[in-house]
Amino acid sequence: MTSKGTIVLAVLAGACLLVACGKPAEKPAAAPEPAPAAAAPAPEAPAPPAGVTKVTIASTHGAWPKEDVPDFGAPTAVAFKDSSVGNASVMVAISSYAFAPANRQDYTAHKAVEKGQARVELWLIRQKQVAPGETVEFVAGTYDPTKAQGQVEMTASANIVLTGGTSLTFSSPTGTIEVTSVTADSIAGKFDIKDKWTQLSGEFSAPLR
Repeated sequence: MTSKGTIVLAVLAGACLLVACGKPAEKPAAAPEPAPAAAAPAPEAPAPPAGVTKVTIASTHGAWPKEDVPDFGAPTAVAFKDSSVGNASVMVAISSYAFAPANRQDYTAHKAVEKGQARVELWLIRQKQVAPGETVEFVAGTYDPTKAQGQVEMTASANIVLTGGTSLTFSSPTGTIEVTSVTADSIAGKFDIKDKWTQLSGEFSAPLR
């Protein structure tokens, strides 16, 4: 038979045990999940090569205007590429006025220039024999206006389009046109061409379409 004293001692012992041990341990809080990584930004399209476009023309040719001389102080440039079997070519057009045709068809439709304006056209051709199915790539390098196509791999020619559709051409020219950079959508270079009457020099940086 259990005495009242025994029951009291048991209750006190339980209370002491609860005080000594404290509350049951709580489970540790779960670590926060890491935030999802931000998506990498899409790569930007490559910028065209930095550069300037400038033109210097000195001419005693009869076609070069004596009045309303074209001013190339703020020229604009655009270039068009073409290819055929064994050929890869680029035509660079440098205008004395704001001119940005979207394609070659727009350029051809705007062939004439107004009074006091002019446009320089640089024709660059790479030509070589290739195997059937092989293509010729247009590349940077020196294009020679003193040689005809077939004499060397990379040839060039130049003319100046004037008011009324007149085109000033070079007779037995000397000099070079150098393409210093070419990508899928841009081209840059420099030129220095002259003949008995005209000297044409400068540099260009243009979108390639």
